[in-house]
Amino acid sequence: MTSVRRTPLLVPLALLVFVGSALTGCSATEAASSHPSPTKPGSSTAEASDSADICTWVSAAAAQAALRLQPALTQQAAGTFVDGEPECGFTTDDQSIIINVTVFDASTKPFDPAKPIMGDDAFHPISGVGDRAAIGDFELDAAVGSKVLVVENFTDDSAVAPAQLIALAKLFVPHIR
Repeated sequence: MTSVRRTPLLVPLALLVFVGSALTGCSATEAASSHPSPTKPGSSTAEASDSADICTWVSAAAAQAALRLQPALTQQAAGTFVDGEPECGFTTDDQSIIINVTVFDASTKPFDPAKPIMGDDAFHPISGVGDRAAIGDFELDAAVGSKVLVVENFTDDSAVAPAQLIALAKLFVPHIR
């Protein structure tokens, strides 16, 4: 089945940081460090909000340890989705593997175990992730309290299995509760 998926976060985010740093006259490192993080790294009780930097919840190294990918995930970029929802992208150095994690408010993007929020995967319910969850070949959606966690794989060659999306989702769920 061919899946329709959106553009990964990391490419537009890299362009945004470059353009933003050019407009402000500061380096990308300065631009990134000038934005305070509203959550503490490693905090297990942080509430997902529209302004949360969810990349502080799970490092690229922790994501790689859970996913065990080859090549390894080495980069991470925080961003926001269309309506300001917090998003975190993970990638390999060569960007052959790209995985995005987004947290939506369930009132605007409700969880549906039969239909993915982002793509058109054939979905089936799974247990053990959040309150309720469903997964397809390229996307996992999990209802967690008043939020919906979406983990998307932008790799076309099945380098990331559904079980690996589950492993990554389980790292994010405790931070949403």
